[in-house]
Amino acid sequence: MVAVLSFMLVVLAVRCSYLPGMRGYARPLAKLALLIVVAAGPLVLSWMTMNLVHIGQFRINTYNGALRTETTYNMFNLVDAEDRVAGEMLWRSYLASNSNGQVKRDHVWDALDDLTQAWQRGLLPIPPFDWSRPENAHYPGQVVDLYDYLGHVSWKLAKKHPLLYLRNVLNNFASGTFDHNFTPPSPSEMQDPHAPEGGSVVRDKAFYTATVWINRIEIPLLTTAYVILLAYVVFSPLLLLSRKKDNLLRDGAVVAIAMGAFATILCTCAVAAYFPEHGVPFMGVLVICVVYTVSNAKRIVQFWKTPSARR
Repeated sequence: MVAVLSFMLVVLAVRCSYLPGMRGYARPLAKLALLIVVAAGPLVLSWMTMNLVHIGQFRINTYNGALRTETTYNMFNLVDAEDRVAGEMLWRSYLASNSNGQVKRDHVWDALDDLTQAWQRGLLPIPPFDWSRPENAHYPGQVVDLYDYLGHVSWKLAKKHPLLYLRNVLNNFASGTFDHNFTPPSPSEMQDPHAPEGGSVVRDKAFYTATVWINRIEIPLLTTAYVILLAYVVFSPLLLLSRKKDNLLRDGAVVAIAMGAFATILCTCAVAAYFPEHGVPFMGVLVICVVYTVSNAKRIVQFWKTPSARR
């Protein structure tokens, strides 16, 4: 999101530099774009350093490889010969968890025990697990090698069958990002999720029905807000290229935030299965888009009714 947000601010700065009376805003916008990158950089580097200290690998995410299988979840019958063992296990877990119209993209976790055993027995084309390695002293950090191997297999499948991969990404986006159903766990749920001491996470059953109804009310509201965000993304060229400069900075700021959120969501769909909880960090962006739309409703209506307003 940081990269796209900064890029959109640079685009806005370039646009201002070509508009009389707006050139003075170009330099501050460019500085703001740079400041966002500089501010986010140390946080990312600190996180990567923590992984270096913890498991001996300087990286952002240790699960990337395993998560990548969620975009090729239905393609493991097409693996190359050297990946046959992992492909057979993942294909079995796919067949077992995807039936009667049910789609489970993250079935890799169902097959993880079998994959780990095959790895420890030397059946996979990666170095076997070794407890003597430093990263395994307190935590089996070498398991990242298994995740990376699965990600490598998935990437080969995506390159070999790009149309199947792109179809999976589009289906992931269409079915996942529009799903804002945050159904609370049942009071009888004891497995996932469960309380640390065991049992249900529901503490007061009297309010459980209220949370169910709140979720039902939220679904259409959040879906509408998400559609508004997508509208800012789709019509961003009209807003940024309009000759009307009265609201250019405010429109540009909202478009930049919306584009940053959308790019993050789209990238998530391209590398992993998208679940409703992935949209929680963007709730603030949804609120900004909705509030800005309501407060500028009259101008938006005039924008579409008057062709000259779009020039």
